[in-house]
Amino acid sequence: MTAADAMRRVDVHPRPDGSELADVTIDGRQTPRPVPLGGLGLFLSTLSDRGRQPVGVSIHELTGTVHTGVIWPRNPPPSPSAGPFEPHETVHLASILRSGPASSTGIPPLLEPPRRTGGRRLVLLGDQSGHTCPSPHARG
Repeated sequence: MTAADAMRRVDVHPRPDGSELADVTIDGRQTPRPVPLGGLGLFLSTLSDRGRQPVGVSIHELTGTVHTGVIWPRNPPPSPSAGPFEPHETVHLASILRSGPASSTGIPPLLEPPRRTGGRRLVLLGDQSGHTCPSPHARG
């Protein structure tokens, strides 16, 4: 797959009423609300950063002129061979004291402290990425 295949397509059409708003489509789908022209840069960079992919932009002026460009994510995605965490991010090692199911509405359970302290499972938590994974078994 090439970068062009993974690219989101955004078309921006400023409104002719002088409202400083633009109608925007992303991959052919209209956004629910118009985007203020003054916030267009932030809108596009956020779209690129959150999706971790480039965004191809076409701005269609009222005169018929079309300006095109590509917005690249500020934090490119890790290579496929990379680990589960961002390069150089702080990773926490946490001990799982007790586990339980969340409620039917997704609320975490109220867990009482464990009665014994041995044999705890451990988990790694990435500070920036929010990724978690089981830690390798401790040796010793």
